[in-house]
Parts: sequence; structure tokens; C-alpha cells
Amino acid sequence: MIRRPPRSTLFPYTTLFRSPRYASFISTILILGATTLTYFTIKMSFMMVLLTYGIMFGFGVSCGYGATISNGVQWFPNNRGLASGFVLAGYGLGEIGRAHV
Repeated sequence: MIRRPPRSTLFPYTTLFRSPRYASFISTILILGATTLTYFTIKMSFMMVLLTYGIMFGFGVSCGYGATISNGVQWFPNNRGLASGFVLAGYGLGEIGRAHV
């Protein structure tokens, strides 16, 4: 049985055919762009905020999540669950800190 690392939802094959660095770069660009566009669209309409912050930011986070889970699983092949748990905990704690900003 061949096991593959988890994939991201936006770019499903970025971690398989390219490096996780590529997926992290795309994720960073999407998150930065979504946050910047939200700053400008918050004065226009609520639907534009949903589009930029909700959808664009969500795609960026999902792309970055797949890359980090993939790296954690590759770095610790004997402790896959522990590595995935630490990555998930890091994402959760990071969002708690970012939510107050």
C-alpha cells in the first residue's frame, strides 16, 4: 500500500510534484493579498469583504496547511500522528493570536 502525504485543497499536487516551499510561497501570497485587499474593500461592501477575506484567505490557509502537514509527516515518518498534531496545534494557536489583531 502506497501512502501519500495529505494534499491541499487549492493546489492539490503542489506538494507531490513540486516542493512544499512552492505551496508555502503561494499560500503566503494569497494570505497577504487577501489581507491587503480586505483593508481596501471593507469600505465598499460586505460581499467584497467575504470574497477577499473569506474565500481568498481561506484558500491561502488551506494551501499552507497542506504543505506544513506534508513536511511534518516527511520529517517524522515514525511519529506521523504526533507531527500532524503539533502542526494542527500550531495552526490553532496562531489563529488565536491573529484573531485579536
